Amino acid sequence: MKSFDTSLLYCLSGTGNTYRVACWIKDYLDENGIESFLKQIEDADLQGGFHDSNRRLIVVLFPTHGFMPPWSMIKFLFRMPRQKNAHVLTVATRGAIWIGPIKIPGAAGFANFFTALVLLFKGYTIRGFFSLDMASNFTNVHPSLSNDTVKRISDKAKSKIDFFLKPIISGRRLLLTLNNLYDGLWAGFLFWLIPIFPILYLMVS
Repeated sequence: MKSFDTSLLYCLSGTGNTYRVACWIKDYLDENGIESFLKQIEDADLQGGFHDSNRRLIVVLFPTHGFMPPWSMIKFLFRMPRQKNAHVLTVATRGAIWIGPIKIPGAAGFANFFTALVLLFKGYTIRGFFSLDMASNFTNVHPSLSNDTVKRISDKAKSKIDFFLKPIISGRRLLLTLNNLYDGLWAGFLFWLIPIFPILYLMVS
């Protein structure tokens, strides 16, 4: 039984990776009877888009930048209206590479935790959050990825959509996962190494 009738997906994408993930999620929700609408954050209707939110799932998607959401997404989060009974899912994309037979995952670090905390303080109900590895475009620190490698990373990410979304649309939460534990360990390590990292990021980004 589905817990939502409609969904609004608000996406920030730089090179297209996050937009591709947003399209996968939209297609999955549509196929499961949840009418979905995908918007870039600059096209968001922050007044009308959040009415009648009890049976609506709001999905916020963004790439990871410095283990945080990009500054433009952070500003969007603070502009989102305060809500009660509004259900939200946050999704971060992170850059992965594949060297020989080994895939080296990216790390979202604080990104989803920060986003969820901001929206929690605004009154939203956090249904869950997760990160997906997409092909890294940070090619100044690693060799360029072949088309075949990019496709393998992309196909692997797409195959996880059902695993992450199935519990959400059935009314459960997606919080305690190995995916989030991995990013939580990165976040804890960065806090231990550089306790003021989020503040530094906001100052220099």
